[in-house]
Amino acid sequence: MMWDEETARREAHHSLPAEAEGRGDGLAPAGQDDPGPVGGALDADERAMLHRQLEEAIKKAEEHWALYVRTRADAENTIRRAEREADNARRFALERFVQELLPVKDSLELGAQAVLQAEQTMPAEEWQRLHSLLEGSGLTLRLLTGILERHGVREINPLGEAFDPTHHEAVAMESHPELPAHHVVRVMQKGYALHDRLLRPAMVVVASPAPTESGTEGDGVE
Repeated sequence: MMWDEETARREAHHSLPAEAEGRGDGLAPAGQDDPGPVGGALDADERAMLHRQLEEAIKKAEEHWALYVRTRADAENTIRRAEREADNARRFALERFVQELLPVKDSLELGAQAVLQAEQTMPAEEWQRLHSLLEGSGLTLRLLTGILERHGVREINPLGEAFDPTHHEAVAMESHPELPAHHVVRVMQKGYALHDRLLRPAMVVVASPAPTESGTEGDGVE
């Protein structure tokens, strides 16, 4: 008898076990139980306990966050304060040294003014001898002034300006036909500041208020 291919396939199909034919539908093999639901339902006590644990965890997290924020703010404030102190130490390290130099600058300026005033009464020959000395002291004064300016020293020479009690010290008052009241008539001694810190106020003479109709003057400089 002829044994064709179709007959072989039919014979092979009929020879398979019955349980093997049903495995292609995705069902579990025979003898295996289906898994039930994972875990059981929680009772009221267990739910209450979990709720308390969750609240405690949230509270601790909030406390830790607040502690972190405070610690970070304190650290940032400490860093900024240290930076300010370091900057001030760097900017004002020369304060005492500059204060020691100011009388030297005052002396050079007073000497130059004295020589210029003497020119009016001094014979020409003597003035020529002093002129070279004046040039030398003037060069020294300009050199010293330039050094101080490069290091942040600012001159306060408020001639004709309004009186400022934070930077000026009034030593006298006098009437002036042109300047308004409480303006600087003369500067007796220049003031100086290092950056924004006052080293020495300017000593000035201030214009007094105009007399009133009764012949008395107004308020003085406070």
